[in-house]
Amino acid sequence: MLPIVKFYNSADTVEQETYAFGNCDAGGYAPDSTGVIIHLWNDKDSAGSDDMTYIRLSVRDSDGNEVELWTTNRWIEVKSNGGTATVDDAMTEYKKIGKNHPLTLGDIQSGKYRTLYVRLHGPTSAQEGDLALQLIVNYNDSVSSTNNQMIHFQDLKAATDNADYIHAAITGNGASQDITTDITNPDVPRVATLTMTNVSTPSGVGTITGLVRGVSTTDAITLVAGGTATGVKPFDTITNINLPAGVSSDDSVSVGIGDILGLPKEINLTADVYKKKVNNADATAELSGKVNATYGTVDCSTIIANEETTLWYLADY
Repeated sequence: MLPIVKFYNSADTVEQETYAFGNCDAGGYAPDSTGVIIHLWNDKDSAGSDDMTYIRLSVRDSDGNEVELWTTNRWIEVKSNGGTATVDDAMTEYKKIGKNHPLTLGDIQSGKYRTLYVRLHGPTSAQEGDLALQLIVNYNDSVSSTNNQMIHFQDLKAATDNADYIHAAITGNGASQDITTDITNPDVPRVATLTMTNVSTPSGVGTITGLVRGVSTTDAITLVAGGTATGVKPFDTITNINLPAGVSSDDSVSVGIGDILGLPKEINLTADVYKKKVNNADATAELSGKVNATYGTVDCSTIIANEETTLWYLADY
């Protein structure tokens, strides 16, 4: 028997066929930042269906296409965390889904469900208007071999030599500062680092704003007095650096590049990155414990100046 797919509310008392997100301010969330909880069921009544495998959650316009701003620019964000299906996806961060960017979920066995958190996140440039959309579930659709990808990073900068590559030391002033000038973008998609002095015990969270795979996002990095803190999101472009009020005029923060590289396309599992070469020598063994599926990154530990790194991976779209 084919899987029996249904959306239910968090109490599993009402089949969720429609949901009103309500109003959403530009740059805000609806219904709120925590999202609405939806249970994605396979065979809720335990009629004996097959398991759902190779599950992909997509967003469509109300007419079933992918041409509206909220689908092409990915205004819908979803994470899968919890439920009775084995094994839990346990996503800690939301992923934007939309045109050519479905969210791949783990299998859902007959009579079990996955917990989805769904929210609308409108950009700051959003115009007033109404929108309607559909969540579409495809299943038993195995990943095509055409999703095999290769990315070659040529002449990489060494992170250890570039602690101020993105921005030279910024002196604090005891108030929140937004820096938008004299920013140098990373040489390739990679995480940012914050290196700071420790004269008057600076503290707080520095925030990097920019584009990751062409989508605007932020990375909140907790400062380490007298040390270096490393972000988790691989920026293509950086547009703003925010220094917290906990940095006084006695101390400064330099913004550099880290050894964690970003893949051009997202992945679902750490095992999806399956081969690595450095300077034309096989380095696949170095991938163990170094791949982050949430952010689509590979930690290359210590990158040597002008190093060439090639990665082979399975993209999720």
